[in-house]
Amino acid sequence: MKKLAKISALICAIAMIVSVFAVNAFAVTDENNVTVSIELDKEAYEAGEIATAKVTVTNGNDFEIQNVSITEALAAEGMTVVSIDENIASIPAGASQTFEVKVQKAEEEPTPSTPVDPSEGPGESVGPAPSGDPGPVTGENGMLILYIVLGVLAVGGIAFFAIKSRKKATKVIAVLLCVAMAAPLALGGISASAVEPRQSTYVINGGTDTAKVGDVISIQVDITENPGIITSRFEIGYDDTKLKFVSYSNGSVFQLAQLTEIAGSNADDYANAEEVIRVDNPQNPVTMYFSAGAARRNITKTGTMITLNFEVIAEGSSEVTFNGLNSSGIDEEDPNYGQVIVNFNDVAAATIATESTVEPTDDPAETTPPAETEDPTPTEEPPVTTDLVYEINDVYDASIGDVVEIAVDLTNNPGILTSKFTVAYDATRLKFVGYIMSDEVFGKEDLVEIYGSNLDEIESGADIITVQDPKNPITVFFNGGAASQNFTNTGRLITLRFEVIANGEANVTLTPIDAFNFDGENVSGNEVQAVVSTDVASEDIVVPEPPEMPNPFTIEESIDVTYDQAYTLTVTVSYELVYPAYYGVGYGRDEYGKYISLYVFNNPGVITTNCQLVTEGITLTGYRSLGVLNGLTELKGSNEGDLASDAELVRLDTYDGSVVIRFIDGLAQENNTATGAVIKLYFEEAEGDNTFEVIAANGFDKDGNEVAFEGTSGTIAEY
Repeated sequence: MKKLAKISALICAIAMIVSVFAVNAFAVTDENNVTVSIELDKEAYEAGEIATAKVTVTNGNDFEIQNVSITEALAAEGMTVVSIDENIASIPAGASQTFEVKVQKAEEEPTPSTPVDPSEGPGESVGPAPSGDPGPVTGENGMLILYIVLGVLAVGGIAFFAIKSRKKATKVIAVLLCVAMAAPLALGGISASAVEPRQSTYVINGGTDTAKVGDVISIQVDITENPGIITSRFEIGYDDTKLKFVSYSNGSVFQLAQLTEIAGSNADDYANAEEVIRVDNPQNPVTMYFSAGAARRNITKTGTMITLNFEVIAEGSSEVTFNGLNSSGIDEEDPNYGQVIVNFNDVAAATIATESTVEPTDDPAETTPPAETEDPTPTEEPPVTTDLVYEINDVYDASIGDVVEIAVDLTNNPGILTSKFTVAYDATRLKFVGYIMSDEVFGKEDLVEIYGSNLDEIESGADIITVQDPKNPITVFFNGGAASQNFTNTGRLITLRFEVIANGEANVTLTPIDAFNFDGENVSGNEVQAVVSTDVASEDIVVPEPPEMPNPFTIEESIDVTYDQAYTLTVTVSYELVYPAYYGVGYGRDEYGKYISLYVFNNPGVITTNCQLVTEGITLTGYRSLGVLNGLTELKGSNEGDLASDAELVRLDTYDGSVVIRFIDGLAQENNTATGAVIKLYFEEAEGDNTFEVIAANGFDKDGNEVAFEGTSGTIAEY
């Protein structure tokens, strides 16, 4: 009997554990060998109970993936997404990262039309039972049955013990009575309802009926009544045959860091926390998610949540609509800061309509068509002009090693307070090394610091500001927001300095982003391009192409969450592949003869790197460092006289078919992330095809971490 009692107790314990912790789990793997799996903390939940879904992302590759995050979690109707883990992770090769999504089913409203028979007891409805299989007992009823079964087992065990131990029967009965008294309290706690939902009020402002094709219209989403929220997720729909979503700005309720990046956002703008973030690949509807998930106090501010900018691309009337998805606050009186659902109101759409360009007639049926002429003379279209006119010189002739100064001028200015534009350049042939400020249009203090600028030089007012960590494209932003009137001068805005690192033609393109005047109106500008050309024709140069990196990738997975029925939860995970660093080979000719150019691509940041070049049918005769990677060490066979004189071209007195190329910048304080051509190796070749192989070794960053590089091989045809 003793063994039987112990076994029974063990079985009951196991049953309890299984009932509480049993889970569902699903997983899917995409074509990039990244797996997303979802696991629930329980099999079924009571109405109002928060369910936790653990989303595990596993990197099955032999290289890292970056910027891994949950970009979207969609719950079926009847269930609300309470919170999404905002963690953004990098996952090494073969490793995993787990995120959490919390969902909740709202408590069902009672149906007054359903008659209730008091004899049936509370909570039991009269009427036909649902057809089909009723399914497993879940939710509050399932938990009640579970506790009743466990209670019966407990009472039976106590009674058995009491019969066997008559002397202690009184004490046992007392304990039993205590349990009986406590049971209703426990069950009452189980059936406790969630905190009642709150109500928020949103409005859309900014519609207009005076727009023209080409205008940019701003739509504001405002919250006017805020009962206290920590998350808000909604979407904006629009007619994409008449409108194009081009950019957005964060409002005053949540911080920009609390706004999950909107799909299609310009990554550089978002990373740099730009005031206006462009949208390169707009989606419809636009989904935005604000979350202050770690907060211990609700956000109760009212005002603008976000401003969305749409370009009018066709005539006609269109609506911009609001659809509230889910929102939540916290119960500040709850020591566990439990979640509270916050409902959305019905939000009226905003209308954007273009002006009519045709005057109506009283009787259109009687209008006389224009008379046809035998030889109509076509009318010329008026030239398209812009309010702001930017200008840079067309062509710059230079040699490798030269620093070219490209001046950006404003030649027409109707009056502006701000001006923002980007300058993109060919990083395989040019390196952005600095800039010269000007005060001909704006004051020097109105130029917002360009990324990578030497701060000491800015503070000291140096004539030339060097750039230590250049970006491509360069963002130039003048902001005279403190001024009391528009800037109307024309002249020099800025001079950008580029070092030529390889032969050929390199384009430098200025693209306007936006400009605003004192009245807050957007002022348009023109795109303009310059060409930097070296002495050697571009057709004599073969440049390796870096691989296409279609980022980011997304992967979806779904799981059913069971309350009184199964509700589907779908999670979308976004990630970016990190391609290995590698060496590429190009070739061409310049004033020193034919050369092999060694390129570095996908450089994650190093202070040392090396590789070995092995050739067949090719004899190396000399080399030139292009200054992209610092610390080139002496190559085997180098001419001592050239080294001593610091000659631009170092000849090789001997060559035995291979050479080790090593860059060591041991004094560097920061990693070198430069890419492009790093060295030219001049050669003589035999007739016919000649082969080469780059055997990559490794590199190290400033923290001593090893950085792997991949090599390449190929053939150089006679030319």
